[in-house]
Amino acid sequence: MSEAADVYSDGTIIGHNPFGAIIRFTKSPLEPGKPEDVAIIRMSFEHLKVLSYSLRQQVRKIEAEIGPIVINPAFLNQIGIPPEDFRAWTIDK
Repeated sequence: MSEAADVYSDGTIIGHNPFGAIIRFTKSPLEPGKPEDVAIIRMSFEHLKVLSYSLRQQVRKIEAEIGPIVINPAFLNQIGIPPEDFRAWTIDK
């Protein structure tokens, strides 16, 4: 089995089609321009949902160790996430 590539990504684009979900991991260019794709991962909708649960659990673990991860509201606005929606989503119930 070949070894997996170890890459850095600072962006994601998530989409879907009738057959499943697609996550494109991207890296910002050094000069202004289009982000570079570093990986395109295709998965079932079920896998996507379980992955989202696992990611949330991992973030909770990290925040329990180091404290809250603060996201600037201006950044959330820039990527189209209303800060109040993000705040509501991140509150542990």
